[in-house]
Formats: sequence, C-alpha cells, structure tokens
Amino acid sequence: MRSFSIIFFLLYSIILSGQTNYAKEADYKAFLKTKTLVVLENKLLSSYNETIRKVVEQIWTITPYEFITDKEFEIKKHNKNYSFLLLSDATLEVKGSMMQYNILNLILGRKVASLNDMPDLGSFPICYSDQDKDDFLYKIGGMLQFMQFFVRYNMNHTNTSFINLIKNIDSYIGNKEIWLLKTEVDAEIDTKEKIKNYYQGIVKLATTEEIEDAIAYKKSNIVFLHKIGNKIRGNICWKVLINIENGEPLYFDQYIIDKKHIDAFTAEDFTKLKYK
Repeated sequence: MRSFSIIFFLLYSIILSGQTNYAKEADYKAFLKTKTLVVLENKLLSSYNETIRKVVEQIWTITPYEFITDKEFEIKKHNKNYSFLLLSDATLEVKGSMMQYNILNLILGRKVASLNDMPDLGSFPICYSDQDKDDFLYKIGGMLQFMQFFVRYNMNHTNTSFINLIKNIDSYIGNKEIWLLKTEVDAEIDTKEKIKNYYQGIVKLATTEEIEDAIAYKKSNIVFLHKIGNKIRGNICWKVLINIENGEPLYFDQYIIDKKHIDAFTAEDFTKLKYK
C-alpha cells in the first residue's frame, strides 16, 4: 500500500503543514473532465477489490470510471486526463505519538515528484492501520458518496477545505433516522430506551448489512456513523454522521482519547444534535 506523509482531514494545526497538495477550483473543474481509474489491490484474493468494484458501480456517477491494476497506475499516474481512486497509508504525529491510517484517496493525475504533490480532491480515512480494513468495507459506498458531495460542494463554494466545510455544519438532523452500530456506542446509550434520555429523534441500532444495503440503494432519510478510533489513549477518535442519500456530512467531532473522552458515540454527541 502506498504511503502519504500526513493524514488529510484532522483539525490539529500540527498536520496542516502543506505537505499535501489540496485541490483548487481549477483542479475540481479539471476532475469533472477526467476518467476516474480505480486502483485495485495487488492481491490474488482481496475483499477490498470485490467491494470497491461493486460499490463504484452502485454509487459512482460523477465521472466515467475504469478499474486498473497497481502496475497500470504507475504507468498512468502522470496523465492529467485521469483521476485516481486508491488506497494508501498515512501517518500523523501528535505530541510525539505516531498514528497510522488507511486512507481512500481521490487524486488528480499530474507529472509530479510524489503522491503528496498530486492534487487531493477529497480523500477519506477508513480506519487505523492496526485494524482490519475489511471490517469497514460495508460503508465504503458512503465514503464514495461523501467524496462526490465534496467535489460538487467545491464547484459551488470554491476552495472549500474539509475543515471549512465542517465549520459550517449545524448538526441539524431533522426527521432523518440515525443508524448506529451497537458496538460503536457507549454503554450509556446502547438501547433505544437509554437514547431517549438524550435525544428524541429517530435512532436505529442497525447491523453492518443493513447499513451496507441502505448505502447501496441511496436510501433517503437515513444518516450513518463513520467512526475512527482504536481505544488507545493518546490516539484520536473522530466521528462523522453522513447523509446516505447524498453524502453530506451532518455532524462532526474529534478529540484525543483519554479517561474523559472515550472511543465511542456518546450521550454528549446526541445532546449536540438538532432534530427540530
């Protein structure tokens, strides 16, 4: 798996060092004229390859696409007529702690020295590298929805970074159902009855299969949770609620895991949401 020197969407200023070439207005316009080449893993048996083939065909509508091998990527990566969707590793250092992530990258082809110099159109962290990414493949389609949303958002709100996007999130859920995995919520809110103490909107404790199906059919009125965390103190937990229908992020939070800040969706998260 390829490596990027930083992770993309975290808020800590320590990583906003310019090592990644964030896309500009002209890059997004150029992207819409490209064919997106989806780079498959160089493995004989790959759950990721199977999943990405399926969900791209279900979800990806913003550009024409084609599936290619790792070797083909090396040949075509400098061609400006292509954009690329591929997996990579990224490293983040916070207060001396090194964190490794698996990232789903959307980048433009350019003749540059390294991957970090290729315009980044809206990459998306999947999980920590010490976790099995196969456990998160059920929501890859939702990540593709977000990427397409982010590109379209930039066409109407030029040069918007992810940081600026989430600053504008008002956490309004309305009458949408929030679908959560029971394994990703705090014990304080792991039943519908407990949740009602903090949030009066509609919540479903769903299965991965139910969330995967809802994403595949772009079901309206459903929001799902994408959480990254590995329960290790000093590492980062971040949470985003994404509208399944169009990929819009509706809620975001992020913090360093410690005694008071656990790796889970919590009652405090519910108190920040607006449903009326």
